[in-house]
Amino acid sequence: MLTQLRAAAAAVAVIPMAGFATGDAVDLSTIERSIATEPAYETGEPTYCLLVFGNEAATRMWLVLDGDVLYADLDGDGDLTDADERLTTAQNEYDMWGQRFFKIDRVREAAKQGETTEPDTHSDLQIAFFDGDEETMSWLSVTVNGKRRQSASAEFTDKVAEAPIVHFNGPLQARLSDGADLTLSRSGPTEVYIEVGTPGLGDNTFASINYSGIPTSFQPQLAMVFPAAGEVESPVEQVLILPGRC
Repeated sequence: MLTQLRAAAAAVAVIPMAGFATGDAVDLSTIERSIATEPAYETGEPTYCLLVFGNEAATRMWLVLDGDVLYADLDGDGDLTDADERLTTAQNEYDMWGQRFFKIDRVREAAKQGETTEPDTHSDLQIAFFDGDEETMSWLSVTVNGKRRQSASAEFTDKVAEAPIVHFNGPLQARLSDGADLTLSRSGPTEVYIEVGTPGLGDNTFASINYSGIPTSFQPQLAMVFPAAGEVESPVEQVLILPGRC
């Protein structure tokens, strides 16, 4: 989603509009990052990531990469030694890239106490790893509640307590694409890209919604504050609706 602007440098903020349900963001930093029981890792160098699901991040799944094996806490009990939680790489259309690919067919959120409605169920959770020259990159993607695809590229870490947290099916917000700063120029138009998703904790943990999952009725706003031209004048505030789509 983009638009073009001709303006002087300004402070900007993205304001989401109607089209998605939103809510108060959970403070992910308050989540205790620890694993009750871990297996004996073959490499001795496991790396960690925590997935959380739902508005309140109540459903949690640890992922631990150990060489060509991925441990996934499928039942969320903090015990990674169950036999079915040790996953091996699966065949997929991207094997030519030589990456490690894992797939979990279904993730069911925990039922909320006192509620009779069925909890949300997510499908086709894919976790892929690509070995670069200096680091291993990851890609996590899931179909949320049968409605839309949500993805992130969190950087797994070697310390449980510092593991990134990716939040799927959480409160949505709009932001400048990749969290980048926006600098406007007088010399020509500036392209502004907006993405929609749920923020996580750690680098590259913003779980963005795939383009096809954003309704055409969704039009974010860009709130802009232009600095005053002189000491007497006041800053100029302007809100633009961004109707364009990539």
